[in-house]
Amino acid sequence: MKGCFTLFFFLFTNLLFCQNLYDLINNKLKNDLFDKKEQIEGKLVLFATDFSNSVWVNPEKIENIDTLINFDEDINLLLSAISLRLFDNEKFNINSYLTAIIPGSTEPYLPNSDDYDIPFKQEMTAKYLIQQRSGIYNLFNNNKEKFLEITKNDSYIYNDSDYILIIDSLSSFLSKNNFKEIDPNLNFNYNKLNFLFLSKVLNRISGGKLINALERNIYNITGINNFTIENKISPYLLALYYKNIIKNEMVIPKRLMDNYLLSSIPINNFFIEYAMGCFYYKNIGYGNISLYDNSARLTIYIPTKNIFLLFYIFETKINNDDFLLSKDINKLLELLSKINFN
Repeated sequence: MKGCFTLFFFLFTNLLFCQNLYDLINNKLKNDLFDKKEQIEGKLVLFATDFSNSVWVNPEKIENIDTLINFDEDINLLLSAISLRLFDNEKFNINSYLTAIIPGSTEPYLPNSDDYDIPFKQEMTAKYLIQQRSGIYNLFNNNKEKFLEITKNDSYIYNDSDYILIIDSLSSFLSKNNFKEIDPNLNFNYNKLNFLFLSKVLNRISGGKLINALERNIYNITGINNFTIENKISPYLLALYYKNIIKNEMVIPKRLMDNYLLSSIPINNFFIEYAMGCFYYKNIGYGNISLYDNSARLTIYIPTKNIFLLFYIFETKINNDDFLLSKDINKLLELLSKINFN
């Protein structure tokens, strides 16, 4: 990684930062990430906070960084937590097949219609969706033009008031073309459709009020007044979102957190595993990875240190077919795995 180590808003003392954050940035991330040359081809930027103070690390002085962001893949953590809360209240059996009847209803989890006649539907469970093991055909990777056509150029889908109709259209396209990928539960396969289908299920369980539940939970978690799902948020509020779900148990209690939400399974990458709605960076913490045209955003919450990190990789080539093997993402994960965060 070329360039010198510079900080936005950084004073060269630890007076403004807790010792954990100061040590992490100066003694670990600086030495192992930013002072090494030619490690990452893209341009690396970091936001870090200990929830008392925050710092930006921008070695190559990239300008015009949009510091207001959508939740993107991060919303999957909340969708998983809501699912587990319903599961604990016996309103949603995540182990049942998606053709099973919703408790207290006469309707199945997914509609019994031609639009939802997706391959292997009879063998899928909500748990497979939450763990990215459903085997659903990856329309975004394999037929991206059609995916973008239906989802209006890959805009943040929950921003659209017709988001359920968009999910219906995606399902209809899969069903009519009988697109299939792999049998459910054979192996991990990251796919945007998993949590879109889960959203459809949760919307049916809640009587069409999923967006209200998301907005209410995000307001409770972050304290954002008059929050609506189309709002962008600051990196600090995204950090608060992760902290208050994972550490402060503001959505589900610790027993559900430990037994389900944070219980990770091996995937096709040596450096991370997948839990429910988020990645587990081995011996570090939890977060998500969002992809854009020529960039990526990685979020990491470290519970043991109560520190949140947000990495941007700009001007990098992303392999959407298996982004975890994309050169810069894989290299960043490798470098992070060598850092002792204890």
